[in-house]
Parts: sequence; C-alpha cells; structure tokens
Amino acid sequence: MRRFLLPLLFALSALTPAISSGELIVYRGTRRDNYNGSGHSLTVLSRLILIVDHDTAQAARLQYESVNGVKRYSTSQWTNTHFVEVTGTRVTYTAIARMLTPCEIDSGATGEGIYCKGANATLTLNTNSTVFFPKILSDHGNGLGHSQISGEPFLDDGSFQLVFDRPGTLTSNQAGETLDAAFARFTAYLESLGYARQ
Repeated sequence: MRRFLLPLLFALSALTPAISSGELIVYRGTRRDNYNGSGHSLTVLSRLILIVDHDTAQAARLQYESVNGVKRYSTSQWTNTHFVEVTGTRVTYTAIARMLTPCEIDSGATGEGIYCKGANATLTLNTNSTVFFPKILSDHGNGLGHSQISGEPFLDDGSFQLVFDRPGTLTSNQAGETLDAAFARFTAYLESLGYARQ
C-alpha cells in the first residue's frame, strides 16, 4: 500500500491545476467622471489599467485620458487592502476592500470601503495556474472636491468597469514580473504613447 501512495500523490499533484500564489491579475477598462461646479460641467472619459497582486491583495492603477488634446495619466497604489468574499444566492463575489485605520476604529467606524467588486469566475493566470476571482470589476461613487485655482467646491459622479486582460496577465506572469515591475512596464508604455504624468 505504501509503495502505491507516493506515485498516486505525484500523479494527483501533476494533474491538478495549481492555484496561483503571488501572481498578478491584469485588468483593462474605462472610467467616466461627471464633474459639476462653479456653474460648469465636464465629462471625462478615461482608460484604466489595474494590476492586482493576488498574494498580497495590493494593486496599482493607471488612469489615462486625452482632454482638449492634452494626453495625461495618473497613478495610484492600493495598499492596506484585502479581499472579501461574499456568497450571494447564485454567485460568489469578491471585493477589494480597504481596511479601517486605527483612528477610524477608535472613532467607532465599523464598515469598510471598497475599491471595486465583481462576480467570481475561473481565471487563467499562467500555464496550469488558475484562480477563482472576478472577471469583471466595477464600482460607482460620488465625491466632493475643491478647485485648486478658485477653491470652489465641485461634485464628481464617477464609475468604472474593468475586464480581465488574459494576454496581459499571461505576459506578466510568464515574465515573472512583480507588481512594481509590471507597473513600471505599463507606465513606460503610456509614456511611449505621449502621455505625461499628471
């Protein structure tokens, strides 16, 4: 019996798809922001690239657009985040959520904010490497800001949708890129297209 156990375990491990650990998931999509304030309104359509490190739950976001002929991009890093799985009636969802800070906890806050959410699906991250994670991520929200020029308040009503970029994901993972390396590669790509950091 013992002599058959080792070959059986080896065969099962070779035939079972690996669950990724530390691999990247790349998404591409669009964002729409409607700004209203100071008697004016403006709608800005942007493109997004989101790179998620599945092992650490950290992410990097690149947003780029052309407004009045000016090509610009901005970046952000999502740290202090984690994945929250929620079971619905027919599907399981995952949200990329921001953990509360100690100050927020001390003030009595109990809810968490989310960056985005989506219904889970099986995604191929690399050769023989899959994960159960959203194929489409989205969010919608409202914000209040102040003009850097006049100080006047403005409202921002924004939404975005991101779709799993299988070719981009495979390229990153087959190259063994870290989150920082993939972020640098996509940033260089945008700059090669004439986009300038905002």
